[in-house]
Amino acid sequence: MKALTFIAALAAVAFTGWWLASPKNRPDSPNEAYPTQTSQPPPTSTLTDATEVFQKAFWKRPTDQDRILHAERREWADAQGLKKWQWFIEVEPSPDLVRHLITDNAFSLSQARGGWRKPAAGLPAWFAQPSTSQQVLANSSGSFTLIYDKEANRIRATDSGGGFRPGAPEQPAQASTASVAPGRLPLTSPPNPPKP
Repeated sequence: MKALTFIAALAAVAFTGWWLASPKNRPDSPNEAYPTQTSQPPPTSTLTDATEVFQKAFWKRPTDQDRILHAERREWADAQGLKKWQWFIEVEPSPDLVRHLITDNAFSLSQARGGWRKPAAGLPAWFAQPSTSQQVLANSSGSFTLIYDKEANRIRATDSGGGFRPGAPEQPAQASTASVAPGRLPLTSPPNPPKP
């Protein structure tokens, strides 16, 4: 009888977890699910070189058929270096870029769950929110988002991340001493004893 009570209680807990995690019980607005920060300090630098932003965004050079409409990369840095970054780009893509980003899925993106996640640092004026007819893809954390409008042949994308952490300090070089590892031969020959 105790086993039956335990199984019933376990089933009730599992059902409650499933019910709370189901999409119909999530907030209606994607921005409610991901609250935005309002007091963000301004970036220390903003890059608008379209080719450079394209390369940093998609890890490849644009072709002559890729028409970059807008591009912006924001960086926050201090004396220790880059603390965080964020970029936005809008492109009329070549068939090669569509194949690379959408068909081959170079960045392992999947259909965005919960809809569009608006970045915390705000959008540039030219970066419109997606409509329901556009395909919205995102990485598992939701930071890299790609919006593909097949009818207009337009890709808008954004990503953000932290800076680079400094590596461990270099260890001072130590003088090498010949040592013998257990079960191994010594690194030098044994001394020759004097002959009588």
